[in-house]
Order: sequence, then C-alpha cells, then structure tokens
Amino acid sequence: MDQAQAAIAIPAANDREQRAERFLFRVAIATLVYCIVGFSLRAVTDAPTLARVTVPVALHGLLMTGWLTLFASQAWLKQRGLMARHMRIGRASWPVAIAIFAVGLWITYDGSLQSGPAFLALNASGFVNFGILYALALRAALHGQYDTHKRLMLIATISFIGPATTRYLAVFGGPPPLAILSLPAAVIAIPLAYDLIARGRWHRASITGAAITVTLLLTAGAIAASFGFEGMAQPEAT
Repeated sequence: MDQAQAAIAIPAANDREQRAERFLFRVAIATLVYCIVGFSLRAVTDAPTLARVTVPVALHGLLMTGWLTLFASQAWLKQRGLMARHMRIGRASWPVAIAIFAVGLWITYDGSLQSGPAFLALNASGFVNFGILYALALRAALHGQYDTHKRLMLIATISFIGPATTRYLAVFGGPPPLAILSLPAAVIAIPLAYDLIARGRWHRASITGAAITVTLLLTAGAIAASFGFEGMAQPEAT
C-alpha cells in the first residue's frame, strides 16, 4: 500500500512542477509582449516621443528587450529540461544585468533634470530593486538554491512592467500613480500563483522578493507624492 502510494506521488509531483514551468514560460512571454506593445503604442500615438529618444534611452530599450527575451528563453529551456544550456546562459547574463542597472540610473538622472525629483525617485527605485534582486538571485544560484533563484529572477523581471503600464495609462487615459498601485499587485499575485501551482504554498523567496519590491516602490511613491508626482505626466522621458 505504501509503495503504491509512493509510486503515485512521484508522477503527481513531476506533473505539478511541469505545470508550474509552463506557467512561468507563459508569464515570461506575456511580460515581453506587454512591455513591447506598451512602449510601441506610446511611440505610435505620440510622435514627439520618438524625437525625445536619446542614445542612452535607445540603448536602454535594447537592453531591456534583450533581458525580457533572455528571461523568456531561459524559462523555455527550463520547461524543456535543457538545464545545462540554461545554466550556461544564466552564468553569462551578468554583463547584461550590470548594463541595465548602470544605463538605467544614467537615463534616470538625465530624465530627472527635466522631470524632477518625483521621476528620479520612482525610476531609480526600479533599477535599484532590479540590482538587489539580481544579486540575491545570483547568490542563490551559486549556492545551489535554484528554487530561490528562479523566484527572485521572476520578480526582478516582472517589476519592469511598471514603466510599460505608465505608457498604457498615457495612451488610454489614467493617472500615472495607478502604475504604482498595480505593480505591487503583480509582484505579489504572479509569484503566489506560481508557488501554488508548484508546491501548494508560498515560497519564502517569493515573500522576500515581493517585500523588497513593494517596500522600495512605496517608499519611492511616497517621495514622488510629496512632490505632487511632478513630471510624471510624461513617462516617455525614459
């Protein structure tokens, strides 16, 4: 009886993991599409947006598109069980992450010269959050904590939907602070859904990653609110 139950438990656990990896891949693709469409719509509906694009901003756009594509490809490799290739590519990703962090702070400073301190606080918090989560995820991978690693990478990546959301709000109408409120919901709900599929309960890494992201975002939002969200009406600054 016990052996029969054990034989049944193993396929069930494998099936649950496979469903979780399929979910992660779909989230990665949805995030990539959501961000590309959001920025593209803003560019198409507001021609002056393209005129304000500088070399650093263009570089930032290429880096972010590359990162989102990389994350989706890594999720696909994981889903297919191609772990050796997944790990090789992952180990080579750190120059891209550093470039995203550095260029992100660069364009944030440049944008704040016109848009003001509210813009500086919100944008900088996003890149600082990415840097912290990537560093923690890298440390987890080096220590063989792969469940922690992928959850932190997931949260680090979906936290970038905030700027895309401001583009949708600019196109379809809506206050920029709404993007601040929607992002915490995403970084809590999506990892929670993944955890429920994968293991039936929330993972500690998901709680940690969401707490870091929400804390930084709400702190930056409070700073931006103290300046009346001045400059946030033009999110295309970055």
